[in-house]
Amino acid sequence: MYVHLPVYSFWLGIVHITGLPLRIATELIYLISGFFFVISLRKVGISAVAAFFSYVLIVFHPASFESFNYVLPGTLYAPIFLLALASVLLLWANRDNAKQIRCSIIVGVSFALLWHIRKENILLVAILVIVFFFLCVDFWREKRPARQAIYKASLVVLIPVLIILSSSILVKTANLAKFGLFVATEMDSPGYKAAYKALLRIKPDKPIRFVPVPKDVRFKAYSVSPAFKELEPFFEGDFGVAAASETRKWMGIENEIAAGWFYWALKNAAVLADHHDSAVAADDYFQQIAVEINRALDNKELESRFVLFSFLDPETSNWLPYLPASIKKIRARFISTNEPPAERDSPGLHDSVRRAFDIAANRRIALLQGPPVIINGWVFAKNDDVTMVEIQTDTGIVLGSTYKFISRPDVASSYSGPAYGNVAERSGIKILLNALPEQLSNAHFVVHTGHGGLFDIPLVSIDKGRPYDIEDATARKIIYAFDEISIPDNPGNVQKAVKSFIWGSYGKLLVLLEWAGLLGIILLAVYPKRINLTTLFLYVLLGSSIVLRGGLFSLIDASSWPGDQPRYLFPAMQIYGVFLLMLIAGKANIVLDVKLLKYLKRNISSFRDVQ
Repeated sequence: MYVHLPVYSFWLGIVHITGLPLRIATELIYLISGFFFVISLRKVGISAVAAFFSYVLIVFHPASFESFNYVLPGTLYAPIFLLALASVLLLWANRDNAKQIRCSIIVGVSFALLWHIRKENILLVAILVIVFFFLCVDFWREKRPARQAIYKASLVVLIPVLIILSSSILVKTANLAKFGLFVATEMDSPGYKAAYKALLRIKPDKPIRFVPVPKDVRFKAYSVSPAFKELEPFFEGDFGVAAASETRKWMGIENEIAAGWFYWALKNAAVLADHHDSAVAADDYFQQIAVEINRALDNKELESRFVLFSFLDPETSNWLPYLPASIKKIRARFISTNEPPAERDSPGLHDSVRRAFDIAANRRIALLQGPPVIINGWVFAKNDDVTMVEIQTDTGIVLGSTYKFISRPDVASSYSGPAYGNVAERSGIKILLNALPEQLSNAHFVVHTGHGGLFDIPLVSIDKGRPYDIEDATARKIIYAFDEISIPDNPGNVQKAVKSFIWGSYGKLLVLLEWAGLLGIILLAVYPKRINLTTLFLYVLLGSSIVLRGGLFSLIDASSWPGDQPRYLFPAMQIYGVFLLMLIAGKANIVLDVKLLKYLKRNISSFRDVQ
C-alpha cells in the first residue's frame, strides 16, 4: 500500500471479501455512480429526457468495455469522479438551505477518495476553486456585500477542504507509524522527490524528447555523486537494458529510459543496490544523492537548468512544439471508433501468477474466456495403470486435467488379450479446458502412469477418432484416442458483436453531438440572458472537468509518455457526451423561448389591432 495510494487497495480487499468478480463489482459501482449523477442533473433543473439520455451515454460508453478489464486505480477513479460531480451539483442545488452541511460533507468524502486513488490532485483543486467562485457570485447576486458573500462561500467549501486534509493526514500518519515517513506514498518521500528533481536539473549535452534524464546526464551524475554512482552497475547493466527495452517498445527510442519508466527505475535501482532495508534508509539515501548533485550544480561543476514541475521535461523545446499535435491526439481519443484488440492474459504468464491474480480479483475464467472445450476419449497403459492425464502448454501451464476415469467396457473388450495385458475397464477420460486459442495451439497431451511413465504428445498431432500407441525409451507403452473434441457455441459472440457495434457508432454519435453543441454555444452567445447561473455553473463544471484533464494529459503526452491511454482519460470521456447533450438541451430551451416570445408578440399585436 505504501508504493501506491491506498484507496484502490482497500477497494480490492473489500471486493475480494464479497466474492464478487472485480469486473462485476466495478460495473456495479459505475452503474450506481452514473444513476446518482443523473439524479443530481435533475436536481439542478435538467429535464427527465435529457437526464435519461445522459445515463445511456454514460452506461454504454465503449471505453468502459476495455478499461474495466484491467486492475488499475483508474477503473475506480472514473465512477468515484461521477459521484464527486454529482455531490457538487447537489451541493449547488442545496447551497442555501438546511441540507448544505450534509452535501458539503458528501463532497468532501468523494473528493478525499479521489485524492487517494490517483495523483492528479491539481484537477480536484481547480474544481473546488470553480465551486467557490460560483458560490461567491451567487451570494453576491443576492444583494449581499462582497465580503459577506466570500465569507459564506468559504464556509461551504471549507468542509470539503477539511475532510480532504484530514484524510491526507490520516494516511500519512498511518505510513509514519508503519514505515517511519509522514508521506502518502513512497514516491512522495522528500528524499526521492529531491533526488529526482536534482537529476532533472542537470543539463544534457543533447536534449532527447521524452527522456529528461538521458544516459549522458546519468554519467554526469555518477561523476559528482558517490551515492548515485552506486546505481551505475544497474542502470548501465541488465536492469538498464530491460528498462530501455520498454522505452523502445512504447516510444521507439533506442538505448534510453523515458520519463514514465525512469520514474520507477530510479526507485528499483536503489532496491537492487540494497538501499531499501527500510523506508527511512531509502529516503536518507535519496537525500544524499540530491545533496551531492545539487552541491555540484550550485558550484557550477555541472551546467544546470530550471525545473518547474517534475512531471514536465525542463527542456520546453522538447515538447512545446508538439503540444498542438498531442491536444489533437487526445481529442481524437474522445471520439474514437477504433475498437482495441480483445484483452488476453499473456500466454507466457506463469500459472502461479495467474492463480494469484484470479484469487485476488475473484476472476472466473469461464466468464472471461467463454464455455470450456471438452475432450472425451480414452487411454490405458500396457501392463501399467494410468494415474493422471493433463493438457499442458509448452511452458508447463496446466489447462485441464483429470485423475478420475470413466468406465469404457468397449475399450477393454476391444483390446483384450496378451498383447495389451489386463486393460482397465475405467479407461475413459473427460477433460475440461479453459484456454486461450494461442495456448491450445501449443498444448500437449501428458499421460502419467503408476510405474513412473511420462508421455508427452503434441495436441495438434492427435486426430479425433483415431487410436494411437506410443512407447517410451524403457518400453513402456500407452494406447489412446480422442473420440470427441467439443467446442461449444460461444454466447459471447453476440456480446462481441454488440460491443463492436457500439464502438463503431458511439464516436460518430459524439461528432454529431459536437456539431449540435456548437450551435448551442452560438445561440448562448447570441442570447446570453436566456441562460441562468445554475445552467452556466453546470456547463463550466462539466466543461472544465473535461478540458483540465485533457489538457493535463496533453502536456504529459507531449513531454513524458503516452497520455492518451483510456485509464487516464476515461474520467473525462464518460461525461463528454453528457456535456454536449447539456449544450443541446440549452439550445433547445432558447429556441423554444424565442419562438414562444415571437408568438406572444405577434398575437398581442393582432389583439391590439382588433381593439
